[in-house]
Amino acid sequence: MSVMSRSKVLFWNVDTQVDFVEPHGKLYVQGAEKLKSIWAKITNFAAEHKIRVINTCDFHHINSRSIALPELQGHRLSKKPVPHRP
Repeated sequence: MSVMSRSKVLFWNVDTQVDFVEPHGKLYVQGAEKLKSIWAKITNFAAEHKIRVINTCDFHHINSRSIALPELQGHRLSKKPVPHRP
């Protein structure tokens, strides 16, 4: 891969967090833990080839309507607002 084409490559890692990936997580996605070795390979490849990696995770305020469902009770929450960081 050339430097020029590599600069156009991005690894976008979305919500690979315990609550979704681990069987004991509050919002477990069945079989997700089987992908961990693949994610590790992709992450290592990106590091070796200087490919940008962006990791995301969700965030909810304690009174957020998005966590009103009973199955979401106990999901990691914050009682303090987080400053906006563009």
